[in-house]
Amino acid sequence: MTVQAENPTGSSPDAIVPFKVALEGVVYTLVDVHEGHDARFEDWYENDHFYAGGVLAPYVLSGRRWYASQALRDSRFVSPACPLPDARAGTNLATYFVTAGGLRSFYEWINPQLVTLRSGGRMFADRTHVNTDGYRLERVLSFPGASAVPTHVVGDHPFAGLFVAYLDASGDGAADEAATLPAGTLALSLRPNAGSLTATSIGLAAAQPGMDFPAVGGAPVRLFLAFLTEAPLPTREWSADMARRAARLTGSAAIWGGGFCPVVPGSRAHLAHLR
Repeated sequence: MTVQAENPTGSSPDAIVPFKVALEGVVYTLVDVHEGHDARFEDWYENDHFYAGGVLAPYVLSGRRWYASQALRDSRFVSPACPLPDARAGTNLATYFVTAGGLRSFYEWINPQLVTLRSGGRMFADRTHVNTDGYRLERVLSFPGASAVPTHVVGDHPFAGLFVAYLDASGDGAADEAATLPAGTLALSLRPNAGSLTATSIGLAAAQPGMDFPAVGGAPVRLFLAFLTEAPLPTREWSADMARRAARLTGSAAIWGGGFCPVVPGSRAHLAHLR
């Protein structure tokens, strides 16, 4: 979307300068909070890290936090080819939406920022990274009944749920033009933005999970995000159906998929559903 910026600083009063607002990609961080530490994690992430490690970065349009209840984690779709060591891992997800130039700028900012936060004792040890890195928008998926919400406001729009899937991107399958998703869904296909984050900056041992993009057939997975108008259903049938639809829309094979609900800022109600 092109926006007209009227009277920018340092220009004549009647100057109009166009600039573009567009979604370049998503900074995606899926973590598994260790049992017994959910409340502490929530306090730390909501009151510090969501900002100091996310939305205050340059080029960030918005951020949104999500959680997967125990029922949603138990009902995830998992194919035999799934590379994740524990398909149920991943209690909490944060998504930061960045505009053009944002992926490069975010990681130029976050790597030294994490060093600063760690030296100040402002990190959280009782969590395991499942997949933390940047994904670049490949395309907005089109189907009958798709949401008309512009992608650059996806983090601000009050979507009621999120379906996340990893898809096998090692082949060149054709998308099924007859495939659909629930009405009002905004669906994005994204590819890994390799080399964004380092094990040193995030404070992980090099061999710890979470630093490498999940891969199938030697190729990093495609990330599928479907923003929903209704809450996800905690059933294996629903997750499997959504995963199959995602695969058809992208011409891929479904590897892993499951639903997430939005964290309500200032609320702790979701903590009761995590275990």
